[in-house]
Amino acid sequence: TTLQPDNGALRKIASLELHDMSDTGLCAFSVEPVTVNTSITLFFQPHGPEGGYDATGRVVRCLALDKGYEVGIRFESQAAAA
Repeated sequence: TTLQPDNGALRKIASLELHDMSDTGLCAFSVEPVTVNTSITLFFQPHGPEGGYDATGRVVRCLALDKGYEVGIRFESQAAAA
């Protein structure tokens, strides 16, 4: 996952553990907090016969949990398989 602030400068590459996903967004777990309203580019690795793909979104929530953070991301564009 690549986190980008609004000025377009690359900020960080991090792993997220996917919890659930829909057509409009996803919920994932992170070991670090992610600032709400951060623009984010997600890379979904290939799985079986399906190719990998990128999706862009914006962080809409970040809730502290016992051992990390629950991060809600709303997709800004429809994810398309590569």
